Amino acid sequence: MKSIKVKRIKKGSTIGIFSPSEPIVEKRISRFNAGISILKSNGFKTKLATNALKITNYTAGTVSDRVSDLHELLRANDVDVLVSSWGGKSCNQLIKHLDYNLIKEKRKAILGFSDAGVLLNHINAKTGLITFYGPNVIGKLDETDHENMTILNDDFFQGNILGNVENVNSQVIKSGTSEGKLIGGNLSTFVLGVACSEIPDSYFDGAIFFWEDAGNAAQIINQYLTAISNRGIFDRISGMIIGDFITEDTNEWKRTNDFDSIKQVLGNYNFPILYAPTFGHRKLENPLIPIGAKCRLDANKYSLKLLETIIE
Repeated sequence: MKSIKVKRIKKGSTIGIFSPSEPIVEKRISRFNAGISILKSNGFKTKLATNALKITNYTAGTVSDRVSDLHELLRANDVDVLVSSWGGKSCNQLIKHLDYNLIKEKRKAILGFSDAGVLLNHINAKTGLITFYGPNVIGKLDETDHENMTILNDDFFQGNILGNVENVNSQVIKSGTSEGKLIGGNLSTFVLGVACSEIPDSYFDGAIFFWEDAGNAAQIINQYLTAISNRGIFDRISGMIIGDFITEDTNEWKRTNDFDSIKQVLGNYNFPILYAPTFGHRKLENPLIPIGAKCRLDANKYSLKLLETIIE
């Protein structure tokens, strides 16, 4: 499927905020307001979807509420880009209810992190529209060096999408280069929301798969990667980028070297693999990663660069 560019944003653009998964409960309000302030300090206006602050058990409203909010912001003439408020576990409830024709027609950039990656990959798979992994309003706008979203106002972004890889412990796990569209996000939600979905196998053909994880033990990382391998996805992709995932396992008897746990699953595959922990759930650089954009990965140079324009 041919990729579809998103509309350019600039200072003065209005960011529509929606809550696709967990609610903004009381203890999160201060960080939510701080995220809004960061957007405004970068010259953006903001607009909340109708149900953005709704609370229904462990979700921000019903499925209908959350789908309605997305459609509302897409239709709003005064909204230029959509940004999710927070992550969670429930974005896979929405994927069969979205108006993908509306999304394709409006071509608005949609940003989100963690669980929102389920929506981002499905939207790209169904429409070809390029979407963006990061940042959420809470937990990422105050943990990113890219809150001004320059990549959405650059005719052809020529920098390294992964950011300042020299400042972190980047490593070549398997050398080589590859070209393909970017897919991926948070590992656990990708497995449950994307790999376990109706997305056709062809979506993964030739793709560069990026992932990060929010602190699971090595054996759980191995379990998720094995699930993807068992589906045959790793037989189809052309490269891999691994973000932040390493954590200390308190169950010492289960302790496995984190990289060994990865190599147990990936050792027989021939695509290049780069570990570049500039993005993840911890406070990192967290650049915006364009899902669906055709890129070139050079693992030896710690480099990921666009091969096409993504805005117009």
